[in-house]
Amino acid sequence: MHKKQKKQNGFILIVALILLVSVTLLVLNGMRLANVGERMSGSSMDRGRAKMAAEQALTQGLALLQTAGTACLDGGCTYANLPGAAAEHTGNSLPASWSDTNASAATIASGQLSSAKFLINWLSDASFTPSPTKNSCKAYSIMGRGVGLNSASVVVLQTIAYICPAD
Repeated sequence: MHKKQKKQNGFILIVALILLVSVTLLVLNGMRLANVGERMSGSSMDRGRAKMAAEQALTQGLALLQTAGTACLDGGCTYANLPGAAAEHTGNSLPASWSDTNASAATIASGQLSSAKFLINWLSDASFTPSPTKNSCKAYSIMGRGVGLNSASVVVLQTIAYICPAD
């Protein structure tokens, strides 16, 4: 009877070690998944910051364009009649991608940890056909680019704005 007890003591040690290793692996895997989830939510939050900054840039570009509305009806706004903005008069077509050339920095809300720029392009009548109700209007492309805390979090938004004569 004494011999059987010695064999069982070694077996329990092996089972306990296997259970300990498996629990350790489960805990390590759970920690890794929590880390990945935290990084993903941080990236999502940073993209949200970049989008908010791009929307602010679009809004500021549109406000500037509307402020200089009358001057913009004479064949396109230029650097002279859009103070504080770099209006691209020579583009004359809908831009396909962002270009930092002639972009103006947007004012960001205090405490916001991101940056933004906007670019205004006049869309000539030859390159852009407005809707029938906007024949006497001038079309402009406004692009806003926002960057989050991480320089890899970039959002570019674009809209078309019409400057129309007062009826």
